[in-house]
Amino acid sequence: MNTTSKYVGTVEFSGKVVVSDPCYPRGTFCMKTDFPIKPGRYQVFATISDEGQFGLRVAALMFTHEDFYPWTFSQKWKVAIPSLGVDSGQCGIFDDAIYPQSKAHPEYQPFYDECCEITLADEQTGILQSGMGALSSSGFGDGSYALSIVESDSETVGLLLDYALVEMKPLMLSLLQQMASEAISEIIDCITAEINAFREATYKLSGKEVYDMGFEIHLWEEMAYLLCECFEDYEEDDDILTVLKQLTAGSGFISAFVNWAMSSESVDVTNTERTYDTLERFCDDWLSEHKGGS
Repeated sequence: MNTTSKYVGTVEFSGKVVVSDPCYPRGTFCMKTDFPIKPGRYQVFATISDEGQFGLRVAALMFTHEDFYPWTFSQKWKVAIPSLGVDSGQCGIFDDAIYPQSKAHPEYQPFYDECCEITLADEQTGILQSGMGALSSSGFGDGSYALSIVESDSETVGLLLDYALVEMKPLMLSLLQQMASEAISEIIDCITAEINAFREATYKLSGKEVYDMGFEIHLWEEMAYLLCECFEDYEEDDDILTVLKQLTAGSGFISAFVNWAMSSESVDVTNTERTYDTLERFCDDWLSEHKGGS
């Protein structure tokens, strides 16, 4: 079925979350409490699947830390919790501080009522008024679903509730397209930082060290030039980094770049030579299609 994705909002997490159907009290075997993550603000995205006669259903709910973008997660997901129970047709991720201690607690009923109000609405997903949790309806309803995560420096920085309606790669592509401009901007920022670091280092390092870094930075500069060539009005004497920023305004290029970044040979900033090779092929194909070859 066709899928689309949308930005739901931003939540704030302290460092420990509860992953659960909000109907469950703490201690229920099929929920997860005290789940450690990187503290901070998380962007929330929902993937919606058109299930024909069954209507629009939430296929997944993804949370990404503000320091990261979905494109960086395309091939790094791993299942952290294979089986989360759902008995009220909804599931979410909540900061530990706001999840009620028990059903007898006076905060439980208002909390649960707010959750139901969100998931029963047409949007089927949303952010709690506290800004410390988000949830959605769960695909076709009750069942058992997985939580996948992405880690960076041994901290969880991405979380994805998968309601088993779509395969991971199309799901990630759909989510990534919502932030394509920012994704490219991050790559451009990375190229910019590498070039600027080299320029600064040339005044501080010895000859051999500068030479070694020069080989690596040459690849980054070539990447910048290749991207600039895809900009219609680029001239050789234009400032590379300025042109790269302008290039992000091109929606057609962005869409093509997103699809390339989702390939099995996606950008790997730890391997500049491999990144350059794949970027070269992408840019060659782009130029051949849109500018009659280079």
